[in-house]
Amino acid sequence: MGHRKYGTAEAVPLLGLRHVPSVVWLFFLCVRGVAWGDSGPKQGGPAVKLTLESLGVPPLGQNFLDAGMSMLTVNFVDSKHLLLTYSERGLVPRLPDDPKDDDDRIVAAEILELPSGKRVARTEWHMHDHARYLWNLGQGRFMVRIGNALSVMTPEVGLMDKERDPFQRMSFPWRAGRPTALFTSEDGELLTIEAQMVTPHSQTEIEVGDVETVKQETTTLLDFYRLSGDGSEAAPLKVVAAGTVRSPQPFYLPIDSRGYLWPSPAGNNQWAVTFDDMRGKTAQVGTLQSSCTPRLQLVSHSEFLAMTCRGSDDRVRMASYGLDAQETWQEDFGEFGPPVFAFAPEAGRFAVSRKMSDPVTPPNLASPAPQPTPVDRQEIRVYQNVSGELVLKTDCFPAMKTGENFSLAEDGSELVVVRGGALEVYKLAELKPRDKEDIAEVAKLSPPESDGPVVLRLLTGATERRLSAKPVALASNTTPESKPVVAKVPMVAADTKLANGPVMSVRDDPAQKIVATAMPGTLAAVVANADNALSPEGTQSGEVATGRRKPPTLLLPGEHAEFGGSKNGESEGPN
Repeated sequence: MGHRKYGTAEAVPLLGLRHVPSVVWLFFLCVRGVAWGDSGPKQGGPAVKLTLESLGVPPLGQNFLDAGMSMLTVNFVDSKHLLLTYSERGLVPRLPDDPKDDDDRIVAAEILELPSGKRVARTEWHMHDHARYLWNLGQGRFMVRIGNALSVMTPEVGLMDKERDPFQRMSFPWRAGRPTALFTSEDGELLTIEAQMVTPHSQTEIEVGDVETVKQETTTLLDFYRLSGDGSEAAPLKVVAAGTVRSPQPFYLPIDSRGYLWPSPAGNNQWAVTFDDMRGKTAQVGTLQSSCTPRLQLVSHSEFLAMTCRGSDDRVRMASYGLDAQETWQEDFGEFGPPVFAFAPEAGRFAVSRKMSDPVTPPNLASPAPQPTPVDRQEIRVYQNVSGELVLKTDCFPAMKTGENFSLAEDGSELVVVRGGALEVYKLAELKPRDKEDIAEVAKLSPPESDGPVVLRLLTGATERRLSAKPVALASNTTPESKPVVAKVPMVAADTKLANGPVMSVRDDPAQKIVATAMPGTLAAVVANADNALSPEGTQSGEVATGRRKPPTLLLPGEHAEFGGSKNGESEGPN
């Protein structure tokens, strides 16, 4: 049987779910009083509500929020503790030899016990700017940026060890310079750090009036790191640098520890989706139809979301697929700003934040017909990966461009949001027996595990590398050894159609402007040993479990998924 030939297959609208006919499913939703649209499932109030004022958090400056500054963050440490950070008000001590262009401030970091809100640990960080400074790396690990220095902390381990400071930080092996974006895969095992570097050569131009200017060219660097361990004595936190890739411009890469997805234009608003694993195999997934560049997002090793556009009327469709090319569910939206995701792999759940602008008419008695003005609104939704069941829908207020005002517990049991001057913690419904069955079923489609380098063969053409890195165990008060250098760094082709910037919008909006950072030294490409001898041919797989309706698919009749699949309940993974 043949595989899909991209550019020749006709994409058709896909409806329905993997497990049951769409008509039956919609009838079930109506009977249960649950809808996917703006109504959402019935949901009680928050289980815990802690006002920011009672926690000593100063009012948030709207001007800072509108500018996309990082002023407040909230994250689950575990199911019983929150990590809250915020910018303090007051005098900032001067530092010797501090650059004049620094915008110093003090950020407070506190660990709060639930449900009481009792503060169990506190520290302060002296920051040198108002940009983002904290990232949740998953598995209880957090990345902290102070100036250009990166460090990792594991507060959950510190809470269990009474003799250890929960805010103890460990130096992270990072090149000189400031990162412009950090992305952690849904499994918490792969970290991507994006930065821009001024190229060594400069070009002098003569403009009108004989004014000489120096044109600085920049390149985007993507450094990949494999992470393991939670920082405890039983599982020390280890970092393996897994490669570096250059690109002519910033872009978002839907990647995890086992591979990455990539949409390629196939003409007539069609996009061929492929999955490139870390062992040298590229598998065809299917074809999407979209009037804008699809925004793809892995939500597990074998499932991904595709956010596509329908014409010029700002309609966005979010659909879920498996790597077996089967569609599991879909939902239509109106306006959809740049999405921010949080994942709960154990529960097979994810949360997505989207910003919208609602027209609001301000009260103005002097004007007979006041004009409505757009007001940013931020909506949070929690879904089951496989079924698409809407577990919870709520709003965050004020809206934050950084999306740091919500967090999903890693076990999927709770969601916390910043809303109306308070931290609101919602208890989420327990997993149903069918949810657990779904998680086990889709796990059969997972690509093979990999601990090797990130080569991006599909984008760079690189097929093999000379590799020479060893895992670095992070410890407090230590600086990792300097990284070995590989002379050539793979480059994404200049004519490759890249997604829109480091935090890509669903629609084709202009890319976010990023200021390049001078990063001295050679381009380091530190990667780990790996076996790239996997067969390039895909696995011929059968249909999904018997006894159920044949699910919607991206494949044409007679075609088979190249990556994974199931037959009679037995997994047929890649050869």
